[in-house]
Amino acid sequence: HQMLGLMNGDELYYRRLSGGTWTDYVRIYDTSNTTVDGSGFLLEASPVLRVHAAHLEEPVKPVGAGLRHAGTGHYVLTGTPPLAATGWRVRCPQDENGAPVARVADLYRHDGALHLRVCDPAGMPSDIPAGHFIMLRFWDAATEDDTPPPITELTAAEVTAREAALRETAVKAACRRRILDVLPETAQINLAAAVAAGRLSDADLSVYQAGLAWVDEMRAACRTIITDPAAPRAGDAAWPTVPDGVAALAARV
Repeated sequence: HQMLGLMNGDELYYRRLSGGTWTDYVRIYDTSNTTVDGSGFLLEASPVLRVHAAHLEEPVKPVGAGLRHAGTGHYVLTGTPPLAATGWRVRCPQDENGAPVARVADLYRHDGALHLRVCDPAGMPSDIPAGHFIMLRFWDAATEDDTPPPITELTAAEVTAREAALRETAVKAACRRRILDVLPETAQINLAAAVAAGRLSDADLSVYQAGLAWVDEMRAACRTIITDPAAPRAGDAAWPTVPDGVAALAARV
């Protein structure tokens, strides 16, 4: 066997003699250039951060980054190089079935720091769940071009616009979740079919119509909350009250 190391980096290669002919060089992956994500998959790594709800891990080539929790689902990272220019850059946690348990809603630089915005699978702002982490991979001169990619910072106005977009997504997600908690999609389909077939009693039809009116009120409240930054979006008081009997009717069909 022959080993080859690059003078300008940490990469190692080897080849072997087979039948009197040298094979091509293949790269060696080890703990200095790989890491494992939350699902156990091996990933190529340069500097990597594992962002937990309340702390950081730096399993490969530590850069001495700092972490501040600025609000629900809002993490501010300091002392980080640019994100990797090639290969993977973000890895979100999954459950045992491969479904995401959290995702990155936004990732941007402002005021010298990297801002990571996290939401749940439905789009609601959410802290990173306990026992999970989000992985970020950064540029490394040893494995990428010697010139680091440019770092673009958002202005205060651009951050405000991004915040408004995140709020709109979160409000719409909250509205949808509240409607589906009362009227699941299957129940909505079944109720519409029962109405079309004339199978609802007069009393049930009245409840059904009240439910439709409530959905319209929910959508109107959603638009109001989106356009008014001061309006609360959490808590029952921010949303119209569900009419009596609607949830029970949805559960029966």
